[in-house]
Amino acid sequence: MYFGVRAYAPSSVVRATLATRDHLTQDDVVTFFVSTFPETRQAYAFAVNPFGVQLDGVLTEGTRGSEGQSRFGELTGGRELVDPSPDFVFHSKGRLTDFGFEIEVEIPFKSIRFPAKPTQDWTLHVERTHRASGAVSSWVPAKRAAASYLGQAAPLSGLRDLRRGPVLDITPVVTSTVIGGPAGLDAWDYRGGRPEFGADVRWGATTDLTLSATVRPDFSQVESDAGQVQYDPRSALFFPEKRAFFLEGSELFETPSNLVYTRQIIQPIVATKLAGNFSGMGLGLLAAVDDRVGSRTGEDHPVHGIARIVKSLGPGARLGGLYTGRFDGSDRNHVLGVDGRITIAGRATLDLLGAGSFTRESLARTDAAMWTTAFNVNGRRLSFRYTFDGIGERFAAGSGFIGRAGIVNLRTANQVTFYGPKRSLIERVSLDFTPFLTWRYADFVAGRGLQDDKWHINSNWRFRGGWTAQASFVYERAAARKINSLRVDWLVAFQPNPGTVMFAGYGASHQNDAAVARSSFRRIADGFFVKLSYLFRL
Repeated sequence: MYFGVRAYAPSSVVRATLATRDHLTQDDVVTFFVSTFPETRQAYAFAVNPFGVQLDGVLTEGTRGSEGQSRFGELTGGRELVDPSPDFVFHSKGRLTDFGFEIEVEIPFKSIRFPAKPTQDWTLHVERTHRASGAVSSWVPAKRAAASYLGQAAPLSGLRDLRRGPVLDITPVVTSTVIGGPAGLDAWDYRGGRPEFGADVRWGATTDLTLSATVRPDFSQVESDAGQVQYDPRSALFFPEKRAFFLEGSELFETPSNLVYTRQIIQPIVATKLAGNFSGMGLGLLAAVDDRVGSRTGEDHPVHGIARIVKSLGPGARLGGLYTGRFDGSDRNHVLGVDGRITIAGRATLDLLGAGSFTRESLARTDAAMWTTAFNVNGRRLSFRYTFDGIGERFAAGSGFIGRAGIVNLRTANQVTFYGPKRSLIERVSLDFTPFLTWRYADFVAGRGLQDDKWHINSNWRFRGGWTAQASFVYERAAARKINSLRVDWLVAFQPNPGTVMFAGYGASHQNDAAVARSSFRRIADGFFVKLSYLFRL
């Protein structure tokens, strides 16, 4: 599959760098969204900057609100973000020209899955991002006031005789480590050196079903995790999966609340996975035997089993089921869940998930439930996202990620956006108002009051020429601490190209005593931030 694009723009506003793969946040980008199973609302994303540097991943609609993957109050009034974790083999070239830039892209059929039938019906979106202005151009008309972005893609109908040939990838691995250290006053001794053998195998059983297996995989070449700031020490930090074996078909295991989190499998001894589409349904099966390092006792090899199935019920609607199991000696953990999505009036979506966990540990048995409800309305001027979720105190997901158990959350994100006329000084202004209410699970069931509540107000301004400004107010009340806090931040930025930037900002924190009536806020900390840089190109 081949694509060629000529993009027109003055050379002074085209942003292009020899960036690292999947790190094109400062560059102009052309992205191709290829959906080979349009009814599933999933698409492969292949992006290229003007120098041909690549970014790829998967776009799955209906997972924006998942814990650990989205920022608080995320509301963009459009499509979800692309998950850049999966990497696909494709080829690209690009060059700058007098009129802008040109790119060419080749995507092998071996890199993607598609239905096993003689005639194919796919969809395609082509999107161009202009970093200098922040604008996004679409090849086909795409409205913000729509429930699905992928549902507005152009049809590619009647594709015939698509053959990808045999798909069999075998990657043998051998590793050896030698460690030296002192062995006396004047002696030095080396230990180790015994080789360890492993292998990865990937077999395309059909064009839409892939079987993978790994034996003692070596993950030493995997990129290290980026540092994170823990804003709330009560919540666990989420680190995305980066290991190639687990990224194959990872979109088929996605759920709205991260009930599948393969990083719980720390160092597998052997693992196998079947992912693809079967009888009109998305299917994902995974089994793994982990090293003793993942065992509670340190003496057993934990065994993980995951099964995920998703059935499309028409445009914008689906129903899914999930089972995960973790067996660690005599300990057991089972999770059963059902989730679904429906589209309302073409611009609103309702996502639902219910799950139960059944755990036996040290002869003690605990059962608990969790639920998630998300109602989202997209619009060019007004957008809303309301989520209501609860996690039982003893809910456990041995193969999933639970940031914090024993709480109930209600978030209501509301956004209004104004667009200036063409060539005006102010291009866009957005205002977000987001209350975030939290109860302890037991208190919520008993009808008692809040644990804490947060109120966010954010304003973002975009001006002609690359100038941006933003202001944020965060008010938080914590009943347990009897203290109210207020955080105020503002930032002005100018970035005409990746090397030339100007940032100026200010932040201040205030507190008052909630036990004292009409207690005034006192400033406890503040700070200024300034950054200036200029790119000299000789």
